[in-house]
Amino acid sequence: MASVEKLTAQPQFTLHLADVTDPGVFADLVDVTHIAYVAGSGGSAARRPIEMLRAASTGTLAALDLAARCDARIVIVTGVPEALTAPAVASYVLGHRDLENNCLAVTFDATASGYIVAEAAACYCESANVGIVRPFEVYGPHLWPGDGRVTSTICAAAVRDQTLELADGDRRSFVYVTDAVEAVIAMLDSAAFGPVDIGGPYPLTTAAFARTAVDIAGSGWVEVAPAGGANVTRHPDLTRTQSLLGWRPTTPLHDGLHHTLDWMRTILTQHPSEERLGGSNDLVNYAGVSGDANPIHWHDEVAALAGLPDVIAHGMLTMGLGAGFVTGWLGDPSAITRYGVRLSNYTVVEASAAGSVEFTGRIKSIDPETKSAVVVIVAKSAGRRIFGLATADVRFT
Repeated sequence: MASVEKLTAQPQFTLHLADVTDPGVFADLVDVTHIAYVAGSGGSAARRPIEMLRAASTGTLAALDLAARCDARIVIVTGVPEALTAPAVASYVLGHRDLENNCLAVTFDATASGYIVAEAAACYCESANVGIVRPFEVYGPHLWPGDGRVTSTICAAAVRDQTLELADGDRRSFVYVTDAVEAVIAMLDSAAFGPVDIGGPYPLTTAAFARTAVDIAGSGWVEVAPAGGANVTRHPDLTRTQSLLGWRPTTPLHDGLHHTLDWMRTILTQHPSEERLGGSNDLVNYAGVSGDANPIHWHDEVAALAGLPDVIAHGMLTMGLGAGFVTGWLGDPSAITRYGVRLSNYTVVEASAAGSVEFTGRIKSIDPETKSAVVVIVAKSAGRRIFGLATADVRFT
């Protein structure tokens, strides 16, 4: 939702939120070109496996029916071929018989199973104009920390200056997000069925990807240990992709990681900011606007009688400055969905000098599925901490 929020202001764009597993959800849609993405990173799919499988089966079938009815091109975006091999089907879907307890023990990965189900639905649907693409390790801005993917784990660790422990010899195919999008659009405009792979130009060890991220970030550390079993190798067949679509990846790894880390740094890094109060005149103006005419905020003699060193800023004013710090940090004035502050001290504003509040923030937790986070805010003035517990729930765009 957050990733398309800026598009909702465009008159040519309409956002329709619906559960694709509900019967008739597409009944009012006509003349469409559809891209069905079986979305489900390791974290979100593990939390909601049944929903993942329903979307991959019922949702994909509903989208295929819509495409057939409208004579529209539909592209099914699934996953890497490793998850689509016959052994994977047996392991993820069929499970094994537990003779001792006389039951069927099923251990499966919801994401991989979802990919299998979605591709099977597309393969057996002869009435729709279908194309299938399989993206490999996609990275780029809006790569959410904690979403379960190896790319997000590596980039977040580099920004946080953490140590990464990786297996030696693990080779994958990393492709930048804009290249991946161009491939999907090319598939949409073609008549090819596929499946076609979307990946980087050459296999790269996960350790090499991590070292490049650490070098660009200027923080973090990579430790490589011997592989405990068979090495993971995920590399696409781009010969078929180039033949059918005329597509190949063009973004160098260094450039793509630079953009990725710049975006992730804005999400994870503390950003100190000093907010200055222009003096007692600012407090007088705020008192008039807010209706809080307590003289300790604008009359130094009354403040002295109250045992204060000088006039002090309104608590709501400092809270407002804190909210402005958070929205300025995120670059979105509508980012805050909930804001709570417990005041623990006051901000002194001397008549001869402007007062100031220094704010810092850190991400306490992130929910990649909802593109939201909890930010902890620290506010200090003249070395005193003026906020006790202060948190803001925010959403990212």
